[in-house]
Amino acid sequence: MSETAPPGKILQQLHELRVREFDLSEAAARLPRQLVVHQGRFNKATRTRDESVARHKQLLVDHRAKETTIKQLAQHIDKLEDQRGSLSTPKEFEAIDHEVAHERSKIAALEDEILLVLEEIEQRNSKLPELESAILVFKGELAEFDKALPQKKKDLETDLAALRADLKKAEPLLPREHSATYQRLLSSLGHDCMSKVEERVCLACRATLDMQAAGRVRRGEYLQCPGCGRMLYGMAEE
Repeated sequence: MSETAPPGKILQQLHELRVREFDLSEAAARLPRQLVVHQGRFNKATRTRDESVARHKQLLVDHRAKETTIKQLAQHIDKLEDQRGSLSTPKEFEAIDHEVAHERSKIAALEDEILLVLEEIEQRNSKLPELESAILVFKGELAEFDKALPQKKKDLETDLAALRADLKKAEPLLPREHSATYQRLLSSLGHDCMSKVEERVCLACRATLDMQAAGRVRRGEYLQCPGCGRMLYGMAEE
């Protein structure tokens, strides 16, 4: 762009360059966070699988313990039944019957618990391939991103360097009387210190310009938005 270009044209170019610089900087800043996200997904999938496997092992232990308890209760009932032959009074029979009934109720409760344990074991067995598959997917994504990370970083740094070189050439083209305002707004608003005008409306704050101000912007003259103070551009296409 020539040094005689209207301020509006220069501002448009500067805005486009600044927005692009911001996008590239954000993309570069996101790279480490994206790596953390990929690592987090892999870690979470691995942790979920490990917790499920640990729970599965615990369920098997619980199942064996309940079966052992049932066997012990059954043996106790057999002993109680054997004692009947030596009993002589109704009260003794009643006591034996009561204890046998109590032991059988405990067996029934344990059998119900075993059914629930077996059901959960089956569910966890059926989900294990899915959990293993998720680990493989996230592990692959992590490895792929980690491998591509250096080149992505290098490409972004190269694009940023080229863009900042363009900015270094473009900024001196802005008339000197506007440079101080540009630098001040750039310091406070960053890449958003300029705004395009479409149909007399500032796209940054939605303020509507009067006809005279809109005409100045269309001619490429320097103008700040009366609403937000941003430097405006929006020349009509030649």
